[in-house]
Amino acid sequence: MEEITVTVKNLSGDFKKTTEVPLDMLLGDFREAAKELANLSNVPCTLVLEKSNKVMRDNDTFQSAGITSGSVFVLTPEAEGG
Repeated sequence: MEEITVTVKNLSGDFKKTTEVPLDMLLGDFREAAKELANLSNVPCTLVLEKSNKVMRDNDTFQSAGITSGSVFVLTPEAEGG
């Protein structure tokens, strides 16, 4: 399976990591791994594609979501309450 290079960062900008991922990887699995690397494993976060500000769905793969190499994602803590 082909791999692409993507970057993930947190909202405040003090965490940033560029990595290679397989196109068939689930975005939910990527989000969970990124949360651990950013020390946000206990914080509910969404994965947002920076260029479109679109929230990624956990059950999509990089390929099915049309993610291309060089894409940047932002781990965004979910708002509490309602």
